[in-house]
Amino acid sequence: MKGLGSVLGLVSCAGSALLWLIFLYANPYGRQGITTGTYVVGWAMIALACLGAYLAATNRVAGMAAVFVLSFVPLGLYLAGTPGIFRWIAAFDLGLFLAAMILWFRTR
Repeated sequence: MKGLGSVLGLVSCAGSALLWLIFLYANPYGRQGITTGTYVVGWAMIALACLGAYLAATNRVAGMAAVFVLSFVPLGLYLAGTPGIFRWIAAFDLGLFLAAMILWFRTR
């Protein structure tokens, strides 16, 4: 690990995965509209967050940036405009991008 960038990446990915789990299984706003497709997308986002955590722990900047793009566009961007706790998914996605930038500038 390389300090701040790795820790920020790990925290961002853990927070994102936790919020996706809450969205799927303990949604405080109700269960209406959650279909099988929602579970597939939710678990794909959790898998991306786990991959991002691994990449942050091993200081793989390009991989972290790719995970950011895949998780932020379009889901994170959409969630940024929603009310409630799930807008924090977008904030955690941006935290992963910031972590990747910190690691990238430290290696240059």
